[in-house]
Amino acid sequence: MSGAGAVCGGGSHSPEPGSPLPGCPRSPEPGSLLQRLFRSEAERMELQRNLLEYRRSDACLMKLKYVKLKNYLKEVHKRQEGARLRNQTLLEEFDQFEARMKASSLEMTQKMEVTFYKT
Repeated sequence: MSGAGAVCGGGSHSPEPGSPLPGCPRSPEPGSLLQRLFRSEAERMELQRNLLEYRRSDACLMKLKYVKLKNYLKEVHKRQEGARLRNQTLLEEFDQFEARMKASSLEMTQKMEVTFYKT
């Protein structure tokens, strides 16, 4: 089957030129397409204007500040944790050093006593 009738309506007769095919949706008029295009463009512009207003609004600015501060807080927390671990390691090393110094001091004292009391 060939022709427009075979595509949509399945009928065997050919429609008159300019009339819609039976069973096919009618194609929109060029004027209605332009109207829909203008409405869509007007709606797009309105949405764009609303977006710009929101970006300038206090709510948006406060949200941006909140996100920046939250990220900064995470960074500070990470640095603080690193500093805490470093300080803990330094304290452990100092405690070990102090214990060695006390032990060597005790040894020196004992050696000096032995030397002092011998003479």
